[in-house]
Amino acid sequence: MHGFRFHLRETTRDEHDATESAFAHFDLSTLHGYHDFLLAHAGALATLEPRLHQVGWSGWISRRDYLRADLDDLGDQKVPGLRGVRPHLPTDAHVWGAQYVLEGSRLGGAVLARTIPVGSPARYLTGAESEQPGTTRPWQEYCRALDNVAKDQGVLWKDAVEQGARTTFALFRRHANIISGQTF
Repeated sequence: MHGFRFHLRETTRDEHDATESAFAHFDLSTLHGYHDFLLAHAGALATLEPRLHQVGWSGWISRRDYLRADLDDLGDQKVPGLRGVRPHLPTDAHVWGAQYVLEGSRLGGAVLARTIPVGSPARYLTGAESEQPGTTRPWQEYCRALDNVAKDQGVLWKDAVEQGARTTFALFRRHANIISGQTF
């Protein structure tokens, strides 16, 4: 039997695909496209991350400072956020779902880093200097922890994790659409 993470991947595949599609508007091979990609992520993280501390997976580490440093290096001192937009993550289970999306994003960042202009700041995509770039260790640790916790939880907890993931994907899509000027 597969772990809960595989169930979560299947039940949120539509949200994942829609989010990838929303971010496909950004041409990461150009500084402008990469900058806008980072702005969209910054907007989502500005509203999301305050809810993620001290709940959910204990191994979760923020990448918001890396993102801010990359934007600073690109000459952008502002980090957007939508006032009044707060993701609905009322329980620990919902936060596990949000962390699922963020840890998956961390894993995908290593792949995206290969597409940005040479010499561009990439701390957000590749991780801290103390981490081995491109490592899958945080993702593997998160998945093991999620599967272990899920074993002792019922359907309501698992549904809340799924809803937290869906909410997080939608938040990233919303910011991608705002920055790219698309309607949503």
